[in-house]
Amino acid sequence: LLITPSNISKKDITKFFKYPSNQIEVLWNGINLDDFQFRKKKNFEKKLVTIISSDVPMKNLKNILIGFSFAQKKIEGLTLNIIGDVREQSIGLIDSLGLKDSVIIHKKPDKKKLIEILTLSDIGISGSLYEGFGFPLIEMIAIGLPVLASNKGSLPELMGNAGIAFNPYDPKEFSNSIQKLVSNNELKNKISTNCYKRRDDFFGWDEYAKKLEFLYQKIIDGHI
Repeated sequence: LLITPSNISKKDITKFFKYPSNQIEVLWNGINLDDFQFRKKKNFEKKLVTIISSDVPMKNLKNILIGFSFAQKKIEGLTLNIIGDVREQSIGLIDSLGLKDSVIIHKKPDKKKLIEILTLSDIGISGSLYEGFGFPLIEMIAIGLPVLASNKGSLPELMGNAGIAFNPYDPKEFSNSIQKLVSNNELKNKISTNCYKRRDDFFGWDEYAKKLEFLYQKIIDGHI
């Protein structure tokens, strides 16, 4: 039996490794929900946040920055917090796009600082080209951030109706998604409410262990 954290991972394992799908169980990873307390924001500003951890091509920071620059020309006062190690190449792109005063980089914040940044933000961005499971996305949803998420990998599966999906290869589509969400308070409030409901679909590591124990018991009983 193989355990994987998302349906897209199951599909890809079956496709690329010719592994029988009936021998793969999907079990989402756990998250410490106590750390990411939900808050319903009353006054939305224009603070975006993305968590890239490490600035590798899969995290798609280049297209995020280009799309953000398009949106910034339409929306005054838009800012972007980037959480993670940013390469010199990306810093150069920030400068060339004229974003130096509106992009804030937080290289290695501790958990307390990370949660503080998320709490003070208005919209979360998860723009990866692929994720087998996206911890940053569920952290943003758990804290109540309406999200803009890539329509690739596991991200749509995890997001549900707690945000808007976009094509991560298309900066203009991403820009349009930013504008749509920033300019519509009713939509932001609706999605924030959806975040609260979606949060209940995630679970802590204790519950993860119980779900894992259940799968092990099925194996022991010969049902898998």
